[in-house]
Amino acid sequence: KEIAEQPDAVQAALRGRADFVKGTLSLPEISLTHDQITSIGRVVLTGMGTSLHTAMFGANLIESLARIPAVAENSSELRYRNPVLGPSTLMIAITQSGETADTLAAMEYARQAGSPQGVVLEMEGSQATRVANFTLPVRAGQEICVASTKTMIASMTTLLELAVFLAEKRGVIDANRVKQIVGQLAELPSLIAAVLELNGQITILAEQLATYDDLLYLGRGAQLPIALEGALKMKEIAYIHAEGNPAGEMKHGMNALLGPDMATVVCAPTNDLYPKMLSNISEVKARGGEVVAIATEG
Repeated sequence: KEIAEQPDAVQAALRGRADFVKGTLSLPEISLTHDQITSIGRVVLTGMGTSLHTAMFGANLIESLARIPAVAENSSELRYRNPVLGPSTLMIAITQSGETADTLAAMEYARQAGSPQGVVLEMEGSQATRVANFTLPVRAGQEICVASTKTMIASMTTLLELAVFLAEKRGVIDANRVKQIVGQLAELPSLIAAVLELNGQITILAEQLATYDDLLYLGRGAQLPIALEGALKMKEIAYIHAEGNPAGEMKHGMNALLGPDMATVVCAPTNDLYPKMLSNISEVKARGGEVVAIATEG
């Protein structure tokens, strides 16, 4: 049910922020001053599980669009390793509930270090909102299922909005580029709905993958967190052992396990990394492995 609600979740995350007529985007929830925004030297995004993968996706967007150094950190590691934070570091926490203990501890550390911070979440009024300087609610609606789907896609949409906001405020992109991105965002709900119509094909693939005891998920760039999330979902829903890895790491140990007993799911959209992914696919097939490709239509 909640998988089918993803188009609506994206629309909810865009409502009141993206103006599809004017081609503009605003985040009125962000209370940072212009000086604070322009003085950001680094962005640290943090979360756990699905939220960490979402943070990785957001870090990729912020670096590529806003040209600010950005990293994603596991909250349980961040809170204990005495990180270097301060007023020039923007902390963005991602937490569905706003009550994740490790994420809250990382946020408190950042607060004491003087870092401005925001939180991307579903549950407004939670503890995280009281620590953060600003809150970006994703507005996907409460998620009942253990595996986050609509909250994740809404959070990813919100992080894209944040990346565009920072880029525009810092003068890295112009109004025409913003208009182009807003136009693409307008198409996103219908594109997701079209993918959901492939349920018949997905069911056939699921039946094939269910015969394996081990699965490998591969991705590069912005697709890496998607691969990691795919592996996490396979573990927590289907109880099948699955690993997510950067595709470039395959030759550094993972190829030893490739063969007929392991299926590989590759995230391979048509982009500048596509030829690299084709090489990975060839390597898996050369070892007799089954490949499922999530790729651009056509």
